[in-house]
Amino acid sequence: SICCTSSSPSNRCCVTVMFSGLGSISDLNQQFAQFTSNLTNLDSLQDGSNPIPATAKAGHATSDDQSSTVRSLELANEKLTEELSCQQSLMNDLKAYLSVKDDQLTSKDAEIVFLAKELNQAIELEQVATKVLSEYRLQTEEKLKALTEDLADRQSPKKRVDKITLSNELKVASRKIEELERRLAEALNARPVGSEASQSGVSEDSSHALALEESHRATALAHQQAQELKEHLTSVEKDIISQKNQYSSELDNANQCIEQLRSDLLTSSAGATSQIAELQVQLSEKAGALEKLEVDLQAYLNNIVELNEEKSLLLDRIARAESRCVELEASLRATQASVSSLEHQNTHTSNAASDEVAQLRDLADTRMRLLQEAEGKVSTLTEKLKDMMHRFAELKAKSTAQNQQLEERLADITKLAQAKDSEILGLRLKMENAERSGSDTRLKVSELAERYGEAQREITRLRSVVEERLAETVILTEQRDQGTVALSSCEAQRDDLAQRLHMLEE
Repeated sequence: SICCTSSSPSNRCCVTVMFSGLGSISDLNQQFAQFTSNLTNLDSLQDGSNPIPATAKAGHATSDDQSSTVRSLELANEKLTEELSCQQSLMNDLKAYLSVKDDQLTSKDAEIVFLAKELNQAIELEQVATKVLSEYRLQTEEKLKALTEDLADRQSPKKRVDKITLSNELKVASRKIEELERRLAEALNARPVGSEASQSGVSEDSSHALALEESHRATALAHQQAQELKEHLTSVEKDIISQKNQYSSELDNANQCIEQLRSDLLTSSAGATSQIAELQVQLSEKAGALEKLEVDLQAYLNNIVELNEEKSLLLDRIARAESRCVELEASLRATQASVSSLEHQNTHTSNAASDEVAQLRDLADTRMRLLQEAEGKVSTLTEKLKDMMHRFAELKAKSTAQNQQLEERLADITKLAQAKDSEILGLRLKMENAERSGSDTRLKVSELAERYGEAQREITRLRSVVEERLAETVILTEQRDQGTVALSSCEAQRDDLAQRLHMLEE
């Protein structure tokens, strides 16, 4: 209501303008202009500013003229009253329309606040998902790096040196057994004569017992070393299998986590999609927000490019590590070939030494026959023994270039020949027992050789297991790439939600 006050309180009037709500803003302005004009006319009539007939002003009009003037004023007043009533109805309609618009704006504000809350929750969920995926990616890369380092460590030169050391220990044990066999063979050439046999019998029994005990200890030690090697290889295989199972389980859990996060993101975004679609018509005019979003998108694409470059660098490092593993495997095969060559050379050298020992045994038999024929020629036989020692020294000099171990054996032969020169005759009586003991020792040597063959086969099997682990590493790398693709999909969904958030904020 609009109230106007004239010179007298009785002329105070209030008018209400009604607005139907069907016109435009320009129509409303036109109606307000008409209303203002009507108010001006009303004020001018109430103030007496309108021209009045001359008869009324001059005071000379008749009563009829005065009556007509009053009637005209009454008609004008009625007309103005009707127009004021119409304008009042228009004002009431305008107020109702403005009230409805205020209610609509309030409801829209509430909807925008609700959608903003929903989007904030979606953004928080997306941030949590991104953090979880980043942590899982870091953990997966660390596990893969640890697996690669562990595989490289297992194929490192130190491990190969351990295998070669174990093989050398087996060879040393074999040489010790051959040394015992040689000593027993030397014992076959000795036989005591007369009182020398009775005097040296006790000492020879003790020496023979010590030799047998040493042979048993060496055989037991070789068996224990072979068993330890087998147990070590078994434990290594179990460790690799357990690590494979653990990595597979962790990868499955990570894939399930990615799927769950993807479903959560889809569920949270589905509820807001319909409401966002309704607001997109009103928000389509916000071109500035689109430009800002394009800038942010370009920055994010740059970040993705950097991540892809880091991924490429990581893949290159993995490829270099795999090539390094292949090189180490080739080096291992070359080392094994060298070991086989050394074993062949050692076998050839051992055969040559056996021939030399056989020749020495023949010479010892000749000496025994000469001693039986003439005890007076002991001095002559001593000179021949010196010649034989000289030959032993020559054989030692030749064997030094081929094998250091054979030189030690020949030195032991020379020392034993010098120490046992006076006891050769007493050992002949124990020839048969020594032969039986030598047969047992050869059987033990055969068993040790079989165990060494088993150890070689176990090493071959471990090598095949390592190759399988390399194949499994390739599979894990492919699965890691699949996880990266799933991560890219989640990042694309995050970009979509971020775009919608920017549109709602604008």
